[in-house]
Amino acid sequence: MQNSALYILSPQKQYKYPLFFLGLYLTFLLATVCLASRITLIGSMLEPGGIFIFPITFCICDIVGEVYGYAYPRLFIWIGVLAELIFSCVVIAVSHLPAPEFFNYIEAYQIVFDPTLRYVGAGLVGLLVGEFVNIYLLAKWKIFLKGNFFIFRSLLSTALGQACLTIIVDTLNYFGKITDHYLGWMMICGYLWKMGCAIIMVFPAWLLVKYLKRIENVDYYDINTNFNPFIFNFTKDSKVKMTTNIESALR
Repeated sequence: MQNSALYILSPQKQYKYPLFFLGLYLTFLLATVCLASRITLIGSMLEPGGIFIFPITFCICDIVGEVYGYAYPRLFIWIGVLAELIFSCVVIAVSHLPAPEFFNYIEAYQIVFDPTLRYVGAGLVGLLVGEFVNIYLLAKWKIFLKGNFFIFRSLLSTALGQACLTIIVDTLNYFGKITDHYLGWMMICGYLWKMGCAIIMVFPAWLLVKYLKRIENVDYYDINTNFNPFIFNFTKDSKVKMTTNIESALR
């Protein structure tokens, strides 16, 4: 039994780096909200400013899910949703507080922050669908492929997750505000940009995954995991294990 799988920690095991990755995830997620109304034009590519940093959130979820298991990015996603809602409500409320006569930038603050609640509302649906599609497929394919081909699994799961997210978020955010032609073009350009970023980031992500597995001494397989997105703890998921014989452990 010990030859087939070496169980190295309990569900309560504390790791060194998940909180660091959570901080990065929230930073890029909230920056995306702030920049959503900043429409950019680079060549013929018409895109909201947030798109230049948002792909990093998918990469972070892939890294964390591959190393620590599905439960961690699932928690990241829900914390991110809550952080977006709190952030949006706070900045809108503060931007509408009374200001002295010499302060001439009230309208500028309101122009930037007032739309954030709409973007968060639209992003809530897209983020939940897109991110969960991504981490679910990554975890399932890890079992099917016995932990191999992270680069392939990450790119394919990201491609499907980003497609869902792009269609949902862009439609809810911009339908009726810009022409259908520009909306369609924005979706295509945005999706291609996100996948271009994913291709660039996937090799460094693979190296980081290998490094984290070694220093944290963990390689999580979600064999008996409950993939219900509305579960927020780790204790009911499958045991975390570093396998010495993958074929035997995955039978």
